[in-house]
Amino acid sequence: MGVDMGAPFHSSYFEPNDLAQSLRVWWCEPELRELGCAEERVVGLSQWLDSRRKLERWQSASPIVGAKHPLLTLCLNDIAEAWGKDVRFIWAHRSLDESVKSLSRVGWWMDPGRIQETLYSRAIEFFDPEKHLQVSYDQVRDDPSTQVRRVAEFVGANVSEHSVASLAGMVFTEDKDASPRTMRSSSNPVRSHERSPEKLVATMLSGNCEHLVGDAIQSVKDLIDELVLIDTGITDSTVSVARELLGDKLQLSKFVWIDDFGDARNAALRLAEQRGAT
Repeated sequence: MGVDMGAPFHSSYFEPNDLAQSLRVWWCEPELRELGCAEERVVGLSQWLDSRRKLERWQSASPIVGAKHPLLTLCLNDIAEAWGKDVRFIWAHRSLDESVKSLSRVGWWMDPGRIQETLYSRAIEFFDPEKHLQVSYDQVRDDPSTQVRRVAEFVGANVSEHSVASLAGMVFTEDKDASPRTMRSSSNPVRSHERSPEKLVATMLSGNCEHLVGDAIQSVKDLIDELVLIDTGITDSTVSVARELLGDKLQLSKFVWIDDFGDARNAALRLAEQRGAT
């Protein structure tokens, strides 16, 4: 459809890796407890959108940028403020009961009912007065081509019939005879999700420690696949030292320090999991 959805993505969920990291710093899963403040989220969302628009491939065009992630449901007012009056909201809708049953079936978290009820109530509260496009699960499953055209019209994208057919062919539906983690596409045979290769991700909570960070990284850099440096208020050259030593192995994230090491540690663990730690 020509929409920049924020690749690279986490697994096959089309959720931007970098934005997902920020969301999991702002909100504690699975409690959905707020860790950051609204002002921080607005700034972070604005910066993320600007970073997508500045990508080299869009220098000669005006891209349509989109993002998908369940935790964005908790940031709807922040999105409206950060992205302005031209933002278009699409609610990928499924009944609350069906959503809970689906998450329970695949074993997603221990308390899917509470999680879905929280997200659902936030969505209803925001979308009731807010203009948006609601696309239901059943509509997409039963007539994906029509829903592709609806979405394209709503966001102002020019989509050829070839693209409509291609996108409709990507729609996944549940195979009643398959296990919960086995899915099939309307254009592909049944295939179980494959386990990702083992990946070792280190995390480092850091303030100003330019004189220490080099030795710490040297002790692990040949053993790990990635290091997530979690900035709790860095103002010196700590990040520069880390980047020089790690190159592409370095991932950066920010965390607002609230004088609670437990929260910071849990945020680090969530970020490592998001980066594919096994």
